[in-house]
Amino acid sequence: TLGALTPPTGPAAVPVVLDPIVAGEAGVRARPWRFAVGEGDPGADFVLTGADRLAFVHRGVRFVALDTAVPTLAGGGLSRLRALREALAAAAREPATGALAVVRTDAPGTVDAKESALTDRLLAEFRRTTGKRAAVLTLAAPEFAATRSEGVLSVAAPRTGRTLVGVDAFAPGDWLAVRHVS
Repeated sequence: TLGALTPPTGPAAVPVVLDPIVAGEAGVRARPWRFAVGEGDPGADFVLTGADRLAFVHRGVRFVALDTAVPTLAGGGLSRLRALREALAAAAREPATGALAVVRTDAPGTVDAKESALTDRLLAEFRRTTGKRAAVLTLAAPEFAATRSEGVLSVAAPRTGRTLVGVDAFAPGDWLAVRHVS
């Protein structure tokens, strides 16, 4: 007789790994202040809708809304990158600013891959050189997603449901806590 140890057959189980920035209601409420994306929330300081002011600072976070109405780098991307570079320089100089959040509205084909990669690179460089936090908030995305690359957080808030973000610009570790309710 011959015996063999073999692995189990069938599809492999894929472990579910949640990013620590995705939190429950208590995790979001534990942050010093909150903002809502798309739809309002009585506990939020303000609501980001995509038609927001071009740039503003709120409790240590500089928000930079980039207009993605013109899809090409030459057609509108150069002004977006100029606005981003100016905001990064201002945030780097301001001791009261602990983070910068780029806000853009998702629409198919509005931002090309090269521009998106350049934006991500500029934010990662800002994070490395200043020690301040950075994030990209995409509004009206097809689905909810939260990722990170080189310490830069990226949150895609969908068109449907309510996304509430808790913020602490000067907290050690993760500075955003996100809860999406469909």
